[in-house]
Amino acid sequence: ITRGGYEVTELFAELSLPILHDSFLAKDLSLDWAHRYAEYSSLGSANTWKFGLSWTPINDITFRATRAEAVRAPNIGELYSPVATDFQFIVDPCRPDQWALGADPALRQSNCAALLTAAGVANPSTWSDPFAAFTKVGRTGGNPNLDVETAETSTIGLIYRPTYVSGFSMSFDYYDITIDNAIQLVGAQDLADHCVDAPTINNVFCASLTRQVGGAGAGGIVDFLRGPQNVAQFATRGIDFTIEYRFEPQDWGWGDLGSFDARLVGNNTLELSFVPLPGSATDDDLGESAASDGSITSAPEWQANFDLTWNKGPWTVHYGFNFTNDLLRYENDQYAADPMRVAPQYKYIDGLRSSTIQVRYDIDQHMQIYGGVNNIGYDVKPGTGVYLGDPNQEAVYLGLVAQY
Repeated sequence: ITRGGYEVTELFAELSLPILHDSFLAKDLSLDWAHRYAEYSSLGSANTWKFGLSWTPINDITFRATRAEAVRAPNIGELYSPVATDFQFIVDPCRPDQWALGADPALRQSNCAALLTAAGVANPSTWSDPFAAFTKVGRTGGNPNLDVETAETSTIGLIYRPTYVSGFSMSFDYYDITIDNAIQLVGAQDLADHCVDAPTINNVFCASLTRQVGGAGAGGIVDFLRGPQNVAQFATRGIDFTIEYRFEPQDWGWGDLGSFDARLVGNNTLELSFVPLPGSATDDDLGESAASDGSITSAPEWQANFDLTWNKGPWTVHYGFNFTNDLLRYENDQYAADPMRVAPQYKYIDGLRSSTIQVRYDIDQHMQIYGGVNNIGYDVKPGTGVYLGDPNQEAVYLGLVAQY
């Protein structure tokens, strides 16, 4: 039986400071500040903070900006998953014929010489892996030495509420987020390669490998611990936007037709990148339907949700439309390596275009009946990753709610 856990104690402070109000420089100018201190029994202390500024020069428009740092503590599984025996084939990067394959061959040669000499190898330049023909026996499991992931976030945007159009508003926000020390499961081969390609052998990769000291197998890898490490980085930039309009046709002299609420919420992702290990090439995930390493499931450049709700007396009717642009069938780096990987007409798979309708009738203040159809027009195509029972498939429902 394997058990693990941790305790956390947190202190939180928040301040909202009005600087100007109804002055010739601003209708409103305010500063927000927040700080959270957390003490984890498993990894020590962590701090998060936020600074925000809001400026309304005139009644119709507000500018806003934030700068924040957030953290995510490793979860129980990442820390304490039970260690199990693992079998992996590793091409030892300290074989002299592998030195030239490093990003910096001279650095790899120097690091390998230090490792092999410490293991009792007399001449690293003529060393051959004594276990090259065998799979390496190691371990895989959690890592109790994990640290927190850290996210740096910057946003800047505006809100526009024209006083001459009652019920209308729109907002646009640009965001830039980078996650450092992201937790990533590191494979056995990556452990071996990055151990000797790092600036020094004093790193988490070398610490996860054991080489035999002395004897006929001197220098060979005899154990490895494959588990999560704080080694990855994620970065994303984009624009979020929301447009809302609530209106009643009666205000325009069209009679009592009830009220309408319309909302469009969307996002334009400008960057979505992933660096799995220090020194690795940046993986551009934007526009992909899925990543082979599991870092994303889909990454559309454009996505939007439109909702329109009508209310009149006991009746409520809601219509929703979901949209994403078409997605690449394969990953960006695969197309970069082979632009003619597939014919142009097969390069993309269809994005999401589906509608939802719900009708509700309030019988009285205690009871209502409702029904609708989800995902009208959702087209399930072979090879798009959609499976039977997918939550996006079309579904009809009917229900009754009673509250007393």
